[in-house]
Amino acid sequence: AVIQEAEEWAERRDGWTSTRHFNHPTTDIPLQELPRTRAWFNEACLDRLYPFLAACFAEALPNPRALRVADSFVVKYNAAGGQTSLAPHRDGSVISFNIALNELGEYEGAKQCARRVSRRDPTEMSQTDRDPPVHAGCGTWFEGLGRSIQSERGHIMTHASGCLHGGHPIS
Repeated sequence: AVIQEAEEWAERRDGWTSTRHFNHPTTDIPLQELPRTRAWFNEACLDRLYPFLAACFAEALPNPRALRVADSFVVKYNAAGGQTSLAPHRDGSVISFNIALNELGEYEGAKQCARRVSRRDPTEMSQTDRDPPVHAGCGTWFEGLGRSIQSERGHIMTHASGCLHGGHPIS
């Protein structure tokens, strides 16, 4: 429903925005332009996201009801022409999070990663599978981890906004 509403908006407006973020531009649509998605997101924040963040960051967030979203948007990656990655950067807030909207394997960057995480027996994994080098794989790369993390559709990934991170190229 989120992707559909975003694509419908882009069709009515002759495309996605690409100039909202000066230092690290993304191909995106702000949630304020997507009323159904914004309503779902606001409810999810109150019911699930804020309590989740309070549990993860209890020391830093003694009152999760005081949380406010500074900027929310749907980002589109498109290997056929458009944004295919996002350079390493730091966000300008306190806490950042991503909600995956696509299934693993819907794009080439994720197919390789999906094969890696689907293996059950670590003895069958190569050293590269167990400890991928920086910028290998897919998903969101974190400098502090020296690797990427991929999220299943509907799952959330959260981190301190000051952590250097970026989006792996898709193909």
